[in-house]
Amino acid sequence: MRTRKLGKNGPEVSVLGFGAWPIAGKLGPVAEQDAVTAIQRAVDGGVTLIDTAEAYGFGVSEELVAKAVGDRRDRVFIATKVLPENWRRDDLLTAAERSLRHLHTDYIDLYQIHWPLDEMDFGESMQAIADLIQQGKVRYAGVSNFSAEQMQECLQVRHVDSDQPRYNLLDREIEADVLPFCQEQGIGVLAYAPLGQGLLTGSYEEDHVFNANDIRSENARFTGEQFRRTIRMAKKLAAYAADHGHTLIELDIAWVLAHPAMTTALVGAKSPAQVDGWLGAGDWELTSQQMREIDDIAAEASV
Repeated sequence: MRTRKLGKNGPEVSVLGFGAWPIAGKLGPVAEQDAVTAIQRAVDGGVTLIDTAEAYGFGVSEELVAKAVGDRRDRVFIATKVLPENWRRDDLLTAAERSLRHLHTDYIDLYQIHWPLDEMDFGESMQAIADLIQQGKVRYAGVSNFSAEQMQECLQVRHVDSDQPRYNLLDREIEADVLPFCQEQGIGVLAYAPLGQGLLTGSYEEDHVFNANDIRSENARFTGEQFRRTIRMAKKLAAYAADHGHTLIELDIAWVLAHPAMTTALVGAKSPAQVDGWLGAGDWELTSQQMREIDDIAAEASV
């Protein structure tokens, strides 16, 4: 699998990363063995970056990652995130120790602030992570869902090694300022939800209704005319991908990775079979003409 350097100071990481949010059960129940074997299938397939968070089941996801990694710790780059309410120094240091225990490891490769809050002192949080790096408990410092202005504040304390924003064919707001800022500052980008939480996988028909235990059932994007319009668009993209010898999922991920600021696309999976569906996605490098054609099709969903 291809690799890219994580920002200007980070290591080489795989262009595909395992996003460990779904295995915490937010998109429906997941059997523990399915979760563990899904991660192992990804690692065996060349994935080196696994992203989790203390918020994902409040330790459930981190524990599953630890079980899956086992004695292969030196083969993976583990990223986790601190809850925003734990942004103060003492709370952040305590949270880091808790994540270390859940992950059954003595160091976290990338420790990220999960979300910014209005009352958050970014300098205090970043200094706490910098101290963890000095102690050898963390290797790199990152943020998630931060604006360019918020990252600029963090840079007053230390370099931000990565930002983790949402990015896919339906969610492109960060193209205006976040991605250019990351390019300019040498900040790596880990894109989450490259498949639009399943909207861009071709798995659903227009009449699909999500179960009440699925967080998507509460999201307007997954109901009504907006949902039906997106499903129709996804079918057209699937036909386009097939004409080029690829799947819709491979197209979605290749599109995300085509942005010059991008380091890694974080893809979730609830089973080994789902991992098999995207492991080869990092090999398709889209041409500028293909990007324009895909964008034209995707624009239909916003009409």
